[in-house]
Amino acid sequence: MQGGGFAEQPAENICEGIMENEHNYKERYVAFIDILGFKEAVYESPENAAKFHEIAIALEHLSKVKHIIHTTIEDLKKSDEIANQAWAMWQDVKVTTFSDNIFISAENNNVGLMALGAYSCLIYNTLFANGFFARGGITKGELFESDDVVFGKALIDAYELESKTSIFPRILIANSIIDEIKKTTGFHIEQDFDGSYFLDVFYPGINKLKENWQKSTGLKLDLQKGKLKLSEELQKTKNQSVRSKLFWLAKYFNAKTENHKITPIENI
Repeated sequence: MQGGGFAEQPAENICEGIMENEHNYKERYVAFIDILGFKEAVYESPENAAKFHEIAIALEHLSKVKHIIHTTIEDLKKSDEIANQAWAMWQDVKVTTFSDNIFISAENNNVGLMALGAYSCLIYNTLFANGFFARGGITKGELFESDDVVFGKALIDAYELESKTSIFPRILIANSIIDEIKKTTGFHIEQDFDGSYFLDVFYPGINKLKENWQKSTGLKLDLQKGKLKLSEELQKTKNQSVRSKLFWLAKYFNAKTENHKITPIENI
């Protein structure tokens, strides 16, 4: 488990750490993101070298997400005192990956919310560019976090938003924080057909993060691969429930292709 695992320290040390911080909940913004189809890909990978390579590359890219965000802010720090002050708050963003899930938390302020949105967008784009789709939930609430343990109502609420409400490959926003988000610069949301709001992961501003990705890592974050994968899945999938989710993503992606100089998916 990245970001701190139970096997890293004796159980008594972990318990002592929790007791020292008893009732030390903090209100934080939280995102819970599920990598769709990841378990199936893992099951296939022992007999499928191409699938193993696909997973390895996707995880390598994900591991560099935090570095790219930091590089972007470092560029701002050099010339902007406000950004310099904001950097300290960005440093408090925590990203944990476990199995096919990604958990992100950030401070309860505008900078924390902006950082959480940026991380979530880049993670979604990273997965999409590697042929994986994602679904998630963003909320705010009480959370306990240490190097080894994380729990709280905020994590449960974000998980339930992803697993029970989101349905489509979108990162849904809790109704309780919509007004806060609308007042936050750099956090872009859209209202969907069902009245809910979701994170606009393909908004034009993500291109700056993608540029820093390529400069810093030499890795190409190409949405064309995600487009081709999505098109292939639409053509071969017969299950109507799955098709409706893919169709939703294709329509949303097509509405954003001009931002990324990509041609739309045809015949949907």
